[in-house]
Amino acid sequence: MAPQNRKRPRDDVGQEDILSDEAEAAFRTVREIFPNKSSQYLRDKVVNWPGGRVEELVDQLLLIDNNNNDESVIILDDTFGQDVAAGGSKEQKETTDDVPDSPAGQASSSSPAAGGYIERNYAMLCSVFPDVSPVFLQEQAWNMGNDAEKLEAFISNSLERKSNLPSRKEYEKKNAKQIEEKQLRDMKVTDFVSQYTDPHQHFMNTTTKVSDMYKGHALFYITEHFPRIGVSEVQQVLEQHNGHFLPTIKQVEKMLPSRKGKKVVKPKEMDLQFLKEYIYFKLEPKIKKYQAKQEKKRAKAVEEARKVGGLFECQVCLDSDCLVVEVAMCEA
Repeated sequence: MAPQNRKRPRDDVGQEDILSDEAEAAFRTVREIFPNKSSQYLRDKVVNWPGGRVEELVDQLLLIDNNNNDESVIILDDTFGQDVAAGGSKEQKETTDDVPDSPAGQASSSSPAAGGYIERNYAMLCSVFPDVSPVFLQEQAWNMGNDAEKLEAFISNSLERKSNLPSRKEYEKKNAKQIEEKQLRDMKVTDFVSQYTDPHQHFMNTTTKVSDMYKGHALFYITEHFPRIGVSEVQQVLEQHNGHFLPTIKQVEKMLPSRKGKKVVKPKEMDLQFLKEYIYFKLEPKIKKYQAKQEKKRAKAVEEARKVGGLFECQVCLDSDCLVVEVAMCEA
């Protein structure tokens, strides 16, 4: 059922759109996924959303990003364009339900009935302040409305303090991290298997250095998973494993409850190295099951090839049980 909403009159910029429960939930979701986008812009898209699967709304926003190459943040049309099938399998959604939350964006009111003057304001501001965050300029274009004096006053005042305005460089940095974070959250079993020869060995390796933010997330999520284990005990194990999450939580899993631990403060910003390892941790049982299935399938193929003389010997590792599909031919 499509979400019901009520639009305010074009000139009433003070009253917020009233969203249905479904639309409000969708708005909260897209705010978390697109924290660097203007809340007003996201709310507009939810207001015009016909309802249904939130994944399709997210895909449409991503498609708009790609088509506009982040050069134009404001889009005033009332349609999302061509439908795009939502990505991610049911299996992945089930296993990553409790993946660490992505940061929420700021809340603000919006109106789908914004006039062309907002687009003109935004175009003017972008031309005068090319190095300033486009999201910040979008908010300003919206707030000043159809008031030329406000636009002129803002430009005049801002030219004197350009260095204090949010920079486009910082916006692009945050946006790039947001995109990478979404890519990590969308990782599936086959992604880990194709990316690492042995993903378990990779994430159990404690020789690589990790950041303090990574360690903060590791301590937070391990104590959340095992609230009956003391924080000091978890910290001690974490130090033994050079701050690495996976080997630490594997050891903590075997520890007996001691006492109720105190609460640990969650870091405000996500560490991408930790996020990837955490997602592997959630998918690990399915990854191992998939690997075992693939190994069994290969063993059967080797036996069948052996009967017909279809095996090759690798000249590097001298493995004599190589299948034809595993052989890389020299171009010469």
